[in-house]
Amino acid sequence: MNHMEISRAYESNLRAKDFIRWVMAEGSAETPGEAREIFAARYPHSKNLDLITRDAVPAASSGGSTWGQQLVGINVLVSEYVGVIRPRTVLGRIQGYRKVPFEVRYPIATAGVPAAWVEEGGAIPVRAMAFSEGTMQRSKIGGIVVLTDEIVRSSAPDAEALVEQDITAGIVEFSDGQLLDPTHAGSGNVSPASITYDAPSITASGSDADAVASDLKALLDLITTGMAAPYFIMSRRTATHIASLDNPRWGNITMGPNGGMIWGIPVLTTTEMPKDGESPEGNIIVALDAAELQVADDGAEANVSREASLQMLDNPTGNSVDPAATSVVSLFQTNCIGVMVIRFLRWQMRRAGAVAYIAGVPY
Repeated sequence: MNHMEISRAYESNLRAKDFIRWVMAEGSAETPGEAREIFAARYPHSKNLDLITRDAVPAASSGGSTWGQQLVGINVLVSEYVGVIRPRTVLGRIQGYRKVPFEVRYPIATAGVPAAWVEEGGAIPVRAMAFSEGTMQRSKIGGIVVLTDEIVRSSAPDAEALVEQDITAGIVEFSDGQLLDPTHAGSGNVSPASITYDAPSITASGSDADAVASDLKALLDLITTGMAAPYFIMSRRTATHIASLDNPRWGNITMGPNGGMIWGIPVLTTTEMPKDGESPEGNIIVALDAAELQVADDGAEANVSREASLQMLDNPTGNSVDPAATSVVSLFQTNCIGVMVIRFLRWQMRRAGAVAYIAGVPY
């Protein structure tokens, strides 16, 4: 990275860290607005202090020279936090996918304009393109982390790291699993199907160098698109096993638990690689042409409360239509705070043949 990129990354990390500090200050506050005072007292030298301690926003005026600037506030820190955790997910490390907006119809070219040789003075053929339409429905990943009052009142670096880990881990783990799990069919407008759902697959033939090389070659043969942005995606354990193999067929392989390259194709690894549903002990390996992956990403929002009552369940009942719920726990009574993070995200494959996987991988 050049000096400007390093500086930008440094500023982004500072803002992400201050988001965690703001969460802890909010959890320590007992009256509205007190979180700003707590943050300023704990971190008086923060470069983002002005974002936290801004006064109430007046009504917009057509005569103002900085209209809307005051509206940013803490949302800047939330955005930067998302920018920092995004590379921890598989989707955040993929390059070359197509960005599309939520709830806006967009054209999909199903047939391009073929070219042809033209003789001197000859007529150039005119041919029509073919299109279909797509719409990315809005969907979101949400989670609530409950933290003790003692944790959020601590300004120790270890406490900050613990809070960041708790808030981040759930979203990263869940999004990777949902993206790659071949058994996840999606649920209407609530959640998208995984990219591997109904994708073609083969079964692993073995774990030695020859078998792995043959399986990966057969996996790539299942990809029928142009391979403009190819990737292998696998578990860290699988990548480590492949890195230990010694076979001339691999050529110059640079691999490890954090990924690398196989035959010039980038390898992404994750701790949340789904297990093969038909073989509980088996992993899967995914091949993807990211140029055919469409992603709508609208960032995230966060809220903190110590007055809410929560169902302390990972499968809560009730919703806005039928609010009936099981027994709840008062955060106020138990000296806890709840941090709710919502990530607005959806994906879908643009066309078939752009993703495939190996099932029953025994390594």
